Amino acid sequence: MEDATRHNGAKLYQEYPELERIDRSICESYDSFTDEVFSALEKKRDEISTAFFGGRDFGKITWICLPDESDASTRPGGRSALMLESEGGRFYYKPRNCTVEMVYSQLMERLFPEMGPACGCISGDCASFTEYIKKQPLSSEADADEYYWRMGVLTAVFFSFLSDDMHGGNFIPQVNRPVPIDLETLLTPMPLAIGLPMFRITNLEFLNINSGASPLFIPPSGGGKSSPPELNGRPVSVLGREKPYLSGFSDAYRRIRDNAGAWISILQDHSEMPLRFVPNSHDIYKKILRGITSPELLRSAKARDVWLDRLRAQVADPLDLGMWESEIEDLLHLDMPDYIIRAGGNTVFRQDGTVLSENKLRSPLDFTTKRLNSMSEEELHTACDDLRGLLDNYRRMSEIFIKGGQDALG
Repeated sequence: MEDATRHNGAKLYQEYPELERIDRSICESYDSFTDEVFSALEKKRDEISTAFFGGRDFGKITWICLPDESDASTRPGGRSALMLESEGGRFYYKPRNCTVEMVYSQLMERLFPEMGPACGCISGDCASFTEYIKKQPLSSEADADEYYWRMGVLTAVFFSFLSDDMHGGNFIPQVNRPVPIDLETLLTPMPLAIGLPMFRITNLEFLNINSGASPLFIPPSGGGKSSPPELNGRPVSVLGREKPYLSGFSDAYRRIRDNAGAWISILQDHSEMPLRFVPNSHDIYKKILRGITSPELLRSAKARDVWLDRLRAQVADPLDLGMWESEIEDLLHLDMPDYIIRAGGNTVFRQDGTVLSENKLRSPLDFTTKRLNSMSEEELHTACDDLRGLLDNYRRMSEIFIKGGQDALG
């Protein structure tokens, strides 16, 4: 920016030739993506009006922006989730197939009808629309207990699938129930080398408590993407409500274990549904994005390639999928790598159908079937002990944090 100001932008691309390539790529992607969004809107208008607005036409689109919970990273082709404001109300655009959300609704209706309706969804091949869920406060302390009982149920559901994206931004509190709004990683593939040990809840990473975006809202960790339930304008924590939370977890775990066959049957009926697959961590991708957009590497493609070669030696291909070059290609366009695998398959491919890797992963359906069939009373007891210990630790941390604040205020 200093160089752009100093030269009025006239010599910016001469100084940073890689910036010109990136800017051109972003503009081309934006044009293509906006065409895709409005084409999907026109095609699905009647369905959207029926599903989200009671049959009323939603009228004109008046505003488009990134969702509040978005980290603003785009997928290949510059695609991103969007919040759409219309004359009739809000709804979301998702640049992916959302069949997994529809399957989740079937799973929950089968075993947990008391959890209430899931987020509404209209799925397409590469473009889908989902309902806008409005946050609604708790009305009483009893609601708070009920809310965390239900969060215990959802913890067991996600634990049974070993899902890894259960952060606070993916749940909207509606009075006494948390509503999941993004389930693209509900099922995930696993490397063939990973067996099926008894899984431990060692640090609640799958609840993202350490990230500051926990759906349990544990002060001072809550915040960031977190959207905690509120009573009389104040956020309500799980601390003090451990009993209903753990009860919900235990009740749901046993119900899933005892009815695993019913869930497996539903999943087998959808073995062709596409699921998201990300081969590396977002931390690695963000490190690469920071590097290739640094002034030093924007000046020279050669310097950028030397830097990437050094990084290859450190990271390379941790899952041995042979996809590293494809990931780099996406990142050079400032897009987060994002691929697809069928629920019952082990072939990884792009949205356009290009095959990237075959026969190196256990299919999500195969892994989930074995996982559900391996659930046991022993694992449940261990998981509950782990959760109690972790919640006790977070209670102590919260008390220390509060006392520190009181001491600071004198």
